[in-house]
Amino acid sequence: MDFDYNATAADARQTLIDFGGAEPGLVFTRTMAGAFDPSGEPASGTTTWAAIGLTFAYGLGATTAPGSLIQAGDLQAFVAALDLSGAPLLVPAKPDRCLAPDGHTYTVESVKATAPAGVPVLYEIQLSR
Repeated sequence: MDFDYNATAADARQTLIDFGGAEPGLVFTRTMAGAFDPSGEPASGTTTWAAIGLTFAYGLGATTAPGSLIQAGDLQAFVAALDLSGAPLLVPAKPDRCLAPDGHTYTVESVKATAPAGVPVLYEIQLSR
């Protein structure tokens, strides 16, 4: 019997929506360096995409001391691996920027995929200010 991990990804997306994570809950921005233009100046571009997700303050027991991985003010985000149309999400990566529902812009520090059998279902992302 084959297990349909894409259906599991769709279920994860729907669960986030049910708990308040409707798109565009999180808006990611990636700045990319491109090829040189004919004048010799470096070209760059920006890609922006919306994601279905929820953010939470890290709870008690999370390390918030200077020099630790998690700092005071960081957020934990759970992001669906699929967008509303069911297409795979462009995977956020360090140092993408993220506009969160609280109106603040954060930097992606780390991304952990939940990907059984190699199929992304959900991303857990650490966002820092």
